[in-house]
Amino acid sequence: HRNVGPVLVDLANLHCQSGRVARGLALLDEALPLMSADYPDDPWRKAWAISVKGECQLRAGEAQAGAQAIAVSAPVIRLKWR
Repeated sequence: HRNVGPVLVDLANLHCQSGRVARGLALLDEALPLMSADYPDDPWRKAWAISVKGECQLRAGEAQAGAQAIAVSAPVIRLKWR
């Protein structure tokens, strides 16, 4: 179902915010291909998942990777919500 990817992103976000960063990142690795496949005409959805991954990476101490993920995803998300 098309909602699996977004649900996984939400769960990953909760895990990361709760300190279970490894589990959150694993869920995002599962969600990202689904977001690309299930929403090819909505690039903001994959960008949202990448943004959540960036936040998780920041929490994991991966500052460079996290900042890069957020920087790449932010313009795509902004296009959707302007």
